[in-house]
Amino acid sequence: MKIKVIIADDHPIFREGFKLVIKYLDNIECVGEATNGKELLKILNEKDTDIVFLDLKMPIMDGFEATEEIIKLNSHLKIIVLTYYDNLESVNKMIDLGVYGYMLKDADYEKVGQAVEAVMNNKYYFSNEIIVKLSQKSVIDREAQKKREELKFITEKEKLLLNLLCQGLSVKEIAKKMYVSDRTVEKYKERLMQKTNTNTTVKLVLFALRNNLANL
Repeated sequence: MKIKVIIADDHPIFREGFKLVIKYLDNIECVGEATNGKELLKILNEKDTDIVFLDLKMPIMDGFEATEEIIKLNSHLKIIVLTYYDNLESVNKMIDLGVYGYMLKDADYEKVGQAVEAVMNNKYYFSNEIIVKLSQKSVIDREAQKKREELKFITEKEKLLLNLLCQGLSVKEIAKKMYVSDRTVEKYKERLMQKTNTNTTVKLVLFALRNNLANL
């Protein structure tokens, strides 16, 4: 069964180009396209959808507003942001809202395929350019600076867990690598989230990258 996707972007030329990219990928089918957030919400009510490829800057209802509404209605739907802008404020806002992926519009079909595969396996996908920016010391905000003081309280086992999370492994896969139970991995994650003041796996991964605790 093919993965069903919707494209939401107000530029018709980009939509047409992106649909051509999708045609290269045998396991993906475009079931709809929208020019703004309101159109997108209407299509989502009518179409069975797995992934939304979403532009941020759209008229009537932009990508930020649309994401808020989508998450309220269906928190399991995977959202991948497609944008020309790698503004870190926007990246962090969309991460907080709960998107699964964030990629630049110049991505080729291989990267689109990688993004789809990742989010369909409940993993996160970010373009390399965005990861680099998130990792740079110059973009660490005051909260991250404060967290740096707490790094000495992170144990070696927790650092190993962070590295495995950054590799995109599932809880079950991590448990096998660490020779512990799934429940133990969950406890490690809960403890790390308390120490780092994070509340999702992707925020935990970004914390590790920003503080040089792990590498992709």
